[in-house]
Amino acid sequence: MECASIVLKIGAQADLVLLNPQALNQPISSPVEISDPILDGEPRMVKRSSEEIVEAVYISGIQVVCRGQIGDILGRERLGTVLSPCFYSNSL
Repeated sequence: MECASIVLKIGAQADLVLLNPQALNQPISSPVEISDPILDGEPRMVKRSSEEIVEAVYISGIQVVCRGQIGDILGRERLGTVLSPCFYSNSL
């Protein structure tokens, strides 16, 4: 499988995640059990980091996360497309 090349140009769609590097030095909390709405309420164990780590997330140029807070648009409107995974192999 071959990956498409990445092109940056005016008018192109882009996704972007801005992280706060100082917040990455904070300890990770103990695991907690949550009821996951994506899994129809099934429980799963997660480790929550500081909400200060993610400053912003943009999908197709639209901000969906601001200072760790998820915007109402996320999950309600189609903002982008799901990409297929790319696998690189080293041929010997």
